[in-house]
Amino acid sequence: MKRTFLTSLARAVCMVFALAPQAAAQGLVDAQRTRDALTAFPDSQAVLFVNIQKIVRDALPRFVPPKDLQKLYTEPQKVGFDVKGVEYAIVGVRFAEPAPPGGVPEFVVFLRGTFNADSLLSLGRIALDAQGIKATNENYGGRTLDILDVASLNKKPAVDGGEGQQSSAPPIPYKEVAATALDANTIVVGV
Repeated sequence: MKRTFLTSLARAVCMVFALAPQAAAQGLVDAQRTRDALTAFPDSQAVLFVNIQKIVRDALPRFVPPKDLQKLYTEPQKVGFDVKGVEYAIVGVRFAEPAPPGGVPEFVVFLRGTFNADSLLSLGRIALDAQGIKATNENYGGRTLDILDVASLNKKPAVDGGEGQQSSAPPIPYKEVAATALDANTIVVGV
């Protein structure tokens, strides 16, 4: 299974790099809005821009069987989310000084699309509440941040298959993860 995952990951990375020049040339994403998003981006040592529209509309149909592709599109629509409406994701990574135990970097992700950011965050809150996980709210810079205490998630016993076995998933290395709506169509998630 590990080899299959690594192979899939390698294919995905190759697709991103192969399609990046085409994405820039075809201009599916508004360049001015992208520049505006990058100016609001926090200090990062590495930034990755992913044109999700290009991947979903052009790359996936070439590599994913039609049945699986249709499932990818219809499953999220059951909760009101359209995968085809996601324009881009920008991921920023920064290594803290001094390096934290385990050496995991801090991260931030901007996700922009035609979705309603507040509604999508509300769906996330509902999903967390359904699992008995509460997020706290904090106001910062005129915005309300939903803060998830990841440390409590790591302590909570996860059950796989309903037979009382604990999950073998590794613990999440962050203490807290926050999410907020930057504007009507942009979500920001990070530490």
